[in-house]
Amino acid sequence: MHPVAMPCLLMLVLFNSGTLMSFYPLSLKLKLFLIIAVSTLVLPLFMVLVLFWLKLVNSVQMHYHRERIIPYLFSLIFYSSAVFVLTNLKGLEVLKLIMVAASISLLITLTVSFFWKISAHMVGMGGATGFILALYFMPRAEVHVFLLLAVFLSGAVGSSRLTLQEHSPLQVYTGYAVGLVTMLAVFLI
Repeated sequence: MHPVAMPCLLMLVLFNSGTLMSFYPLSLKLKLFLIIAVSTLVLPLFMVLVLFWLKLVNSVQMHYHRERIIPYLFSLIFYSSAVFVLTNLKGLEVLKLIMVAASISLLITLTVSFFWKISAHMVGMGGATGFILALYFMPRAEVHVFLLLAVFLSGAVGSSRLTLQEHSPLQVYTGYAVGLVTMLAVFLI
């Protein structure tokens, strides 16, 4: 589960959660998905490719924490633009909160990347788990299966990051905590 895909995956959870947004017309869901996909998936991935082409990053995987700073900065700009667009649309508070929490998590990850390598994969998984937990407080939300899946996938992703020796256990746990706490704080405060 790559962190760049998390906002799109969370939209799919939201659209299938039994909440009010589940009943939005398909045409509206597709438009919203397109807004989020372009700002959180297409533009950030394109920017990484441009940075690689310009030799500002050694690899698209960005193994070194300092290589991640410029891509995170561009992603933060793209995420913030999605928040701006969603703020100007009515009835999309939950979707806006997802993007606010994702932007804050990305800002924390960017800041930490100046001096340490935090697991962005686990920031994404923690955010996904936090969002699904926050959905429990919404009327008619049916997210039990999504929560079990998020916890299972979080363990699998964390284990893979450790097995691949991309991160230390502390980097994995810290990433998960950043995503989880940020998402819950944005939704519950």
